[in-house]
Formats: sequence, structure tokens, C-alpha cells
Amino acid sequence: RFWHPHGDRTNSEQLVLGPWRYGQVLVEMNETRNTIKQDEKMDYDLFKQRVFASPNNWLELMMFRPLVFLGTGLDQADLTMWHALLIRQRNYAKAEHKSKKPKAWRLGIPGELDHVPSDWILSLEAADYPNAWAFLEAAVGIQPA
Repeated sequence: RFWHPHGDRTNSEQLVLGPWRYGQVLVEMNETRNTIKQDEKMDYDLFKQRVFASPNNWLELMMFRPLVFLGTGLDQADLTMWHALLIRQRNYAKAEHKSKKPKAWRLGIPGELDHVPSDWILSLEAADYPNAWAFLEAAVGIQPA
């Protein structure tokens, strides 16, 4: 599953550009998080089964599933992505929940990941993007064309 944090380029009405629209998205994300937390408190085991079988939204995926960032930067100015990662961190902040936190990986090139907190995302580094893509192809069993 893929999430397009700035909207889908094929639908201009979905595009998120500018601080005003980002502010709206952050409010929507907090409202979604509050709903998730309420559902989670009702019956945690049943909630987790539903999320893994059929998540209701991308934030449930972000909070409860392992993450792999491929072919994308994690720019410091990307407010929606960082806010979603912050929500994910908050969800596992208590010591008793840390062991349940799903892993997150990001493949990048030297210097590109320096600003990413290592306890948020595990960094895999390649010398350059051709090597990064070759590594990914080998890791997932794709034969180069």
C-alpha cells in the first residue's frame, strides 16, 4: 500500500500545497489519531486483528505496521510525514509498549539520513541510488531487466 503525503498527482483536488492546507491535514491527522486511540482502547486484540486484515486509513498503517520508505526523501520540511511519525512514536512511548513497536526502514545515500532519529527509523545506506536500487532488487528477489 502506498500513501501519497502530498496527494495524488492525477487528482489536483487532492494535492496538499502551502502552509494553510498542511495545517488542515495536521488537524485531520490528529482527529484520526483520536478515533484510532478510542477504538484501540475498546478491545486491543480485536482492534489489531482488524487493522492487519483491513485498515481503515493510512494512519492505521503508519502506526501499526512495519514501514519501508523506498525511493523517497524524508525532508525536514515534510510536515505531514514527520507528524505521522511523531504520532507513531507517541503510540509506543511508554516502556511497556516499546517492544510492540513495528520496525521502520529507510534506504538512502550518505548524508541524506543524518537528520532522521535512529530510534524512529532504521537507516540502510548505499553509496548511491543505482546501488540502493540494486540492493532492493536483490533483497526482494527482483531480477534486473
